Formats: sequence, C-alpha cells, structure tokens
Amino acid sequence: MDEAHFRAGHEMSGGTNTTAAAFAEYVAHGWRLCAIQRGTKGPRTLGWNTAEKAIADPGTAAHLAGAGLLHALSGTAALDLDDLAGAAEWLAVHGIDLGELLQDDDAVQIRSGRPN
Repeated sequence: MDEAHFRAGHEMSGGTNTTAAAFAEYVAHGWRLCAIQRGTKGPRTLGWNTAEKAIADPGTAAHLAGAGLLHALSGTAALDLDDLAGAAEWLAVHGIDLGELLQDDDAVQIRSGRPN
C-alpha cells in the first residue's frame, strides 16, 4: 500500500495510525481488496482479481500484511500519467478534462518527483 492510500485510510479511520485499520475501513466503505504478501510488489494467488477471492470483510482485511485495491470490484480507477501533456490531449479528444479530474476534491495523487 502506498503512502497516499494509507493517508486516505488513516483519515477515514478517524486517525487510527495502523495499516490494518486502513484496510478494514476501505472494505467497510465498499472497496474490495486482494492480499499482497509482505516484501512483494503484487498478488501471487491464482484468481486474486476475482469477486470470489476479493476481501470484503473488515475483520479479514484488518489482518492483512499488505493489500491491493481491486478497482473493477470497487468502482474506482487509477491513471499512471507518464506523459501528462499527451494524456491530457488524448483524454480531451474523448471528452474528459484531465485538469478537472486532478483538481477534484476526491482525487488521490501520488507524485514520483520526476518531471513528466
């Protein structure tokens, strides 16, 4: 779990400073998670992205060492913008204002510190 996602969970959990509390809060808000083993970068379980394997119980989520957000099952999305100008142009052609999305109060952003 990255720092921005942890901060979002931290705020939702009323300031409880634990990753476990954040995971439980995510699930309580309707998001679905997959387990990620500590020290790895992604899920290793077959079928990790299916509804049957999704973690939907806050009690189970609270005991995870690591977790990933299952966007398709959570009604969320992530954009990795390696070329901000190019992405803005492409999205505009499709009627999407990237600047508006990035400025939205619900937007969560992680910045690498590297220029695009």
